[in-house]
Amino acid sequence: MSKPSINEFTIKIANVNGTGSASANGMLMKSLFRMGIPVVGKNYFPSNIQGLPTWYEIRASEKGYLACSGRIDIMVAMNAETYKHDLDEVAPGGYLIYDSTWPRHSLLKRDDINIMGVPLAKMCNEHFPNARARILMKNVVYVGVVAALLDLDMDVVSDLLNKTFAKKASLLEANQLAIRMGYDYAKANLETPLPFTAKTSDKTSDQIIIDGNTAGGLGSVYAGATCAAWYPITPSTSLMDAFRSFCAATRVDPETGEVDEYPGRPQDVDPDVWKYFKLRWDKAGLKPSKDIDLQRAATAGSSHAEHGEAGLRGARRAAARRRAGLRADRPLEESLASKR
Repeated sequence: MSKPSINEFTIKIANVNGTGSASANGMLMKSLFRMGIPVVGKNYFPSNIQGLPTWYEIRASEKGYLACSGRIDIMVAMNAETYKHDLDEVAPGGYLIYDSTWPRHSLLKRDDINIMGVPLAKMCNEHFPNARARILMKNVVYVGVVAALLDLDMDVVSDLLNKTFAKKASLLEANQLAIRMGYDYAKANLETPLPFTAKTSDKTSDQIIIDGNTAGGLGSVYAGATCAAWYPITPSTSLMDAFRSFCAATRVDPETGEVDEYPGRPQDVDPDVWKYFKLRWDKAGLKPSKDIDLQRAATAGSSHAEHGEAGLRGARRAAARRRAGLRADRPLEESLASKR
């Protein structure tokens, strides 16, 4: 049973894989975190195939609980194929939000929950000319709706948008419009705020929020990884994006552009903290390869090995040459001749 509360609720978003919902869901979770509310997000991938179901669950807990709460207070049902299942998951007294652009079957209802229709697709069709943009922005519109229902601090949401799209003015404008569309619609047509709301707190002032793939990318840098290959699909791509960005921030000398043997200390990391990590790294015997070609393959801007097959093939050829005792820095014919 969902009960009135402050900073104690669980949101679940049912969507379709490949529609760009991950960014919107992450924005909602980060907004809660930046309001000082302890929060955790969980992605459910029954399949990584585009077009099949995916769910994202966000639990806000003033007490800092991280495990699943066992109830869903707000369900954002964006996938018609899983609508019945999603309807059944809502706790009595909870709320279900659906896209009312298309009629909902009269049999798919429950008398013990609150069902709210928002014409998400219709709104996006009217404001965004591009078909892909309509799909993506529909996700951002429901973030605006939830923000109004939970009484989120819109200054925090706006600041997050500005920082996320600081270098992409066109995307910033579109996302700001979509957020505002959802927020304004909810304020004008729905009862806001809900009995359970988000209130600014101070429980996250000494914390950071990081997802598993980003942590994995950072761990790869500390472990000395020098080459990365992956299949470009969620959830692997974000791990490689993180790895590439950390390499660019830590392994390239900003003055010379040369690749360092150790990750260099970023300017915003305390020297004593950095020294501790470097000593632990040395003690474990973890060192990047001195093969400059492979090491550059892991650095942003110096190779396309982390971007495409051509670069990866080059890295594999270099590794094969080393195993055969050939010089990786000479043409194959010259290297073979010297070996003879």
